[in-house]
Amino acid sequence: NVLNINAGQALGVFIASMFTDLRVTLVAAPPLILPLMIFSGFFINTESIPPYFNWIKYLSPIKYTFEALADNEFKGLTF
Repeated sequence: NVLNINAGQALGVFIASMFTDLRVTLVAAPPLILPLMIFSGFFINTESIPPYFNWIKYLSPIKYTFEALADNEFKGLTF
């Protein structure tokens, strides 16, 4: 889970560095982070994402950490 924490902190620092005012950053951060969270594959199945929004999942660091954690837990198991 350290990978997820590092990715989240890096994304937060990146967004904070784009603005000089804290209030503007706090208003701008949720609309920038929310699509990355929604299309990461944790909240919505990646196969059900419409094709015109499919590119968003590749920008999300949350997607890559979620896939790495899922591979670590379930790779090699038979159901």
